[in-house]
Amino acid sequence: MTEWRSYTPDGHELSVRREGEGPWVVRCGDGEAEDEDLDAALLEAIRAGRSTSLHRLEGDWAAWVRTHADAIRAELGSARPSRRQRP
Repeated sequence: MTEWRSYTPDGHELSVRREGEGPWVVRCGDGEAEDEDLDAALLEAIRAGRSTSLHRLEGDWAAWVRTHADAIRAELGSARPSRRQRP
């Protein structure tokens, strides 16, 4: 199992883990999500964390998630690029 830890811009602990080619499992505060797409798992976990300030930073969160998902994939060695289209 591979794991990556950091914090969101509003200070909540973020944990991303993945076993082999399985789905990404993301925990953020009290929220958790699992998805084959890291971007989706990150955003869902952040949304699920009732204590995060996602509702105040919707546009900024999308860019933050995209940037960090790319960095996490690069660090953890995932060959699967983001399915999200960049502007």
